[in-house]
Amino acid sequence: MELRISVMPTAFGEKAVMRIFDPDIVVRSYAELGFDPHEEQLWRTLVERPHGVVLVTGPTGSGKTTTLYSTLKQLARPELNVCTIEDPIEMVASELNQMQVQPAIDLDFAAGVRTLLRQDPDIIMVGEIRDLETAQMAVQAALTGHLLLSTLHTNDAPSAITRLLDLGVPHYLIQSTLAGVVAQRLLRVLCPHCKREDAPDLDVWQALTRGHSMALPTRVFVPVGCIECRHTGYRGRIAVYEMLR
Repeated sequence: MELRISVMPTAFGEKAVMRIFDPDIVVRSYAELGFDPHEEQLWRTLVERPHGVVLVTGPTGSGKTTTLYSTLKQLARPELNVCTIEDPIEMVASELNQMQVQPAIDLDFAAGVRTLLRQDPDIIMVGEIRDLETAQMAVQAALTGHLLLSTLHTNDAPSAITRLLDLGVPHYLIQSTLAGVVAQRLLRVLCPHCKREDAPDLDVWQALTRGHSMALPTRVFVPVGCIECRHTGYRGRIAVYEMLR
């Protein structure tokens, strides 16, 4: 178990936020991540290609890092050179050649990618594309025959293209190098010990599916709360995905 701690001074004393991080549950199978069989096939098609840029987008805390680590662990093989540049390294993995951003020595994401391109990589993972220079290096990696995975902070998959354009990446380079984008969110899962079946509510269903033609489900469950879920009604989370390719 690891903790990521942020401390700040306030008028009433120190304020601390601790983020609990368990490396044992970071790496999951595609099914455990929430991919259905069709989504898994699409994702494999994206990340098993020899070159191109694949982006995972979503707000902070939406599970992007878990998706990338799980993907890299499944792609890693002895004959492949899988390299990462991260800030920070959230999980140390022997199958990966990991490098951490070091601002004190001018090692940022862009400089890290530039260094990794000299290391004969097969797959590169960049923790985040934050600026034009990093985006340009990501495009350069794809143009020189490498697969590059990274993250962006956008609310949906199509907005990733707009974000790259805003950073200054020419549209023709985006078209020639961007293989696909996956946007994700985390949803709470009902506690299996106490969830209760309830009658479907047509009004709620129509509000949820507005703009789509979807049949009313025959079975619906609602949260209750028990000692197993600390009386919240929920236990665990699962991701939902939007894919663009």
